[in-house]
Amino acid sequence: MKKTFFILRLITASVFNSSCSSSDDYTPEETTGANALIGDWKISKYLFINNLNGQQIGSANPDCSGKNLYQLKANNFLNIRMYKSTQYGACLDTPTNDDGQWTYNSGSKMITFYGDADYKVKSVSSTQLEIESFDEGYVDYFDKDYNNDGVVDKVVTVLTK
Repeated sequence: MKKTFFILRLITASVFNSSCSSSDDYTPEETTGANALIGDWKISKYLFINNLNGQQIGSANPDCSGKNLYQLKANNFLNIRMYKSTQYGACLDTPTNDDGQWTYNSGSKMITFYGDADYKVKSVSSTQLEIESFDEGYVDYFDKDYNNDGVVDKVVTVLTK
């Protein structure tokens, strides 16, 4: 009887120990850190934030900048394809695709493009990225006082996969 009970306990213990491997364990870094940044991103909207109290005071949908493609690869390779508006409202693909490197510091929440363009990441998930003061080129939303309080407001760029 003791031998049967011992064998039963041994089998039960081995089942519980093998049912969860380390590859099954959830790690927040997979969905909130640098791994979450890997992929193809497009601008979905701009948020205007009161610089005095941090409250959202407005938003805008992108025009041609919504077609911009930001490809962040696992090897820290970066490719950005930019579009800009013409005077007639059409969106033109810019003649150059910018290749370079990107890095992300999860401690400071700073993303760097090309080694010298640093931006503060407000939030990141596997499907959405919010970057403060991300002046990606062909938009005119920055350095403005949207609520007329005499203080220049922040702009948060929301990108989605």
